[in-house]
Amino acid sequence: MSELSEKGSLGLSVGLDGQQPVELDLEVCQAMLDALPYCALLVDRDHRIVAANLAVQETLCMHSDDLCGQYCPKIVHGSETPYSGCPLEAAVDRGCAVETQLHDPDSGTWTLSTIYPTNMVSSAGMPIFLHTARDITSEKEADLKLSQSLEHHKALWRLLERLQTCRRPQHVFEQLIDLTLDLSWMDVATAASGFLFTDGELQLVSSRNLDPGLEDVCAKNSQPDCICRAVAESGQAAIVSSDKLTHHCVPAEVRPHGHATLP
Repeated sequence: MSELSEKGSLGLSVGLDGQQPVELDLEVCQAMLDALPYCALLVDRDHRIVAANLAVQETLCMHSDDLCGQYCPKIVHGSETPYSGCPLEAAVDRGCAVETQLHDPDSGTWTLSTIYPTNMVSSAGMPIFLHTARDITSEKEADLKLSQSLEHHKALWRLLERLQTCRRPQHVFEQLIDLTLDLSWMDVATAASGFLFTDGELQLVSSRNLDPGLEDVCAKNSQPDCICRAVAESGQAAIVSSDKLTHHCVPAEVRPHGHATLP
């Protein structure tokens, strides 16, 4: 959660300490709100909706007249108390604009939720706040891809540096596996193994986090339908879910996972 500057992006002044409050002109404000393509509301400090733009009305399938006066957390989030992460409480306390990024783990979406104090008051004398909510999922996904790409380039550079001192295939695999498992998006329990394929023989030369029983099977090369052997023979990468594998020695408590095998 972060405080914004002293000017709102819509030209509405925020944090207007010492200025005379202006009574709300609902008709003018409604026209301004409807010009925005994303959800925008006017709310009082008690989370009561004063006005809602067309984007809000379409999202909630409710007319503006039915939304006005409603308790925002209940009508939007189904909550009888202020929604966790809503920046209104902080904006009221600080007297300035506040924004926060909200993540919905069920849908995977990200929303930029912002509150701007105004110098407007309702007919009852309640301070009015501009509340906007904008989907930023595509921006977050782009940021993540850029971050991962940069991380991968740095890991590749470190690998190339370390390979200068490697003298045995085992050392090469160890460096490659360690750098791969060290990537930020890797699960801490991720297992990995490296094989040499020479004259039709598959040899385990390095591993990390493998179950002892599975490591023994890999070392003995005793699995007839081994996906690693199939990839080595075909030269084609394979990504397989764990329920499609026949490694019976994998402990039952191991959760479902995927296997990525690269030649």
